Amino acid sequence: MAESTRGLLRVASSDPEPGQILLKHDAPGLNVMLGFTKGTLSGVELFRFLDEDADVRVLLDGLDVFRTPSADLFELFAQRGHQITTTSVSTSCRN
Repeated sequence: MAESTRGLLRVASSDPEPGQILLKHDAPGLNVMLGFTKGTLSGVELFRFLDEDADVRVLLDGLDVFRTPSADLFELFAQRGHQITTTSVSTSCRN
């Protein structure tokens, strides 16, 4: 798929199977992967921006997910009632 620009993010690539769209914000180096299952958005994955001084804030429930230390972040999410699940591979947060 040809790259297209719309707003701050641009579509860098898309793949109907397995249903993923990669969005890029070039200036700070922020990437967002959208995952779809049967035409429905099933996941959003954010990749940390490359420029430490970038004017980018990614907030979840008002918390800066890339600039708050992970141990503090998960503790704060738990205090707000989010369910924290840890496996040998990853940690996830659900509301």
